[in-house]
Amino acid sequence: MNRRTILKGAIVASATPAAAWAPPHADVLDALLREYEAATRLDYESWEIVCDLEDVAHDRGARDPRVQICSTWDGKTEDGKNITKPVYAYSVAEIRDWYEKNNDTQLLFVSNDEGRARVRAETDKRMTEKVARFEALQSECRRIEDACGYSAAMERAKACSEAVRSIEGAILALVPTTLDEAAKKARWIIAELDSGRGYLNDREWADLMLDAMAPLGRAAA
Repeated sequence: MNRRTILKGAIVASATPAAAWAPPHADVLDALLREYEAATRLDYESWEIVCDLEDVAHDRGARDPRVQICSTWDGKTEDGKNITKPVYAYSVAEIRDWYEKNNDTQLLFVSNDEGRARVRAETDKRMTEKVARFEALQSECRRIEDACGYSAAMERAKACSEAVRSIEGAILALVPTTLDEAAKKARWIIAELDSGRGYLNDREWADLMLDAMAPLGRAAA
């Protein structure tokens, strides 16, 4: 039995004893569900625009920045020549980490202070050059993405996704006041888990169960 099946059963069971005798109130749940439908549509459309503009940026030369930091041996050709394969770093942190580890390895074979200082200086020089090269590539990529509208579209899409998550959180936190409302909330959670449309499936299952069950428990109290 997978986590989704367990969660569904728990949600349905918890919805059953909700306080059917509670006084009526403004239909907050229906309003949230309408907001959610609108927000998920906008979220989907926003990410579609991001995908389209990503292709445009790529066509204009934008690439994930990378720099080669070393080569590894990858066998020999039929005539006995060595085959090497480039190794790339995709962030400043990766560049610094590789050069620091390489520096430590080289120092194992140096016994005097002068030699150690020379190794350190050479490491710093090469690392600085690689970082500068990476940052130049990164800036050029960002320039292209800004020019074609990709960066702005990405920020809008992230904001739309955050809005969906916020509404999901509000629905999960809602305390039902009638049996019908509790059942409607439970059906929505199950449907969203099945469809994968929003971001409920991104949550840790234990956190999701706690968020879903706690308000239902308060309703039954």
